Amino acid sequence: MYFRGFFLSCLMSNLFWILLTILFFKSTSAFSQEDTLIYENPQPEPEFPGGFDSLMVWIQQDLLYNEEVYAEMGSHCFTHVFLDFVVEKDGTLSHIKAHNKCSTDLSYYVDLLQRSPKWSPGKYRGQVVRCRYRLPLTIDLE
Repeated sequence: MYFRGFFLSCLMSNLFWILLTILFFKSTSAFSQEDTLIYENPQPEPEFPGGFDSLMVWIQQDLLYNEEVYAEMGSHCFTHVFLDFVVEKDGTLSHIKAHNKCSTDLSYYVDLLQRSPKWSPGKYRGQVVRCRYRLPLTIDLE
C-alpha cells in the first residue's frame, strides 16, 4: 500500500514537470514564430516620415549631393529599379534588395535605404508588425 502511494505521487510529480516543460516550449516557439512573421498587406501600411512625397524628395536630394552616382545615371537600367525591403516593428529597414531587368550594380540604392530614417511601421489588427514593402522607383533625369 505504501509503495503504491509513493509510486503514484512520483508519477504525478513527473507528469507535472513534463506538462510544464511542454507548455514552456510551446509558448516560446509561438513567440518566436510571431516575431519572424512578415506581413504583406498590413493596414495601415508602413510609411516614410512625412509620406511618399517626402520619400521622393529625400531620394532626389541624396542623388543631387552624390554627383558620382548622378553622373552614371544615364542608362535606362539605373533609373528603373524595384526596391524590396522589410520594415521592422521599430521602423528600421532590413532585407533590402534592389533589382531591375538589367544586371547593373544597384548597391547605391541598398546603401541609400540603409541610411533611411525610421519609418512608421505597419499594423495588423491594431498590433505593430513586420511588413514587406516594394517600392518601384523611376528617376527622371530631365
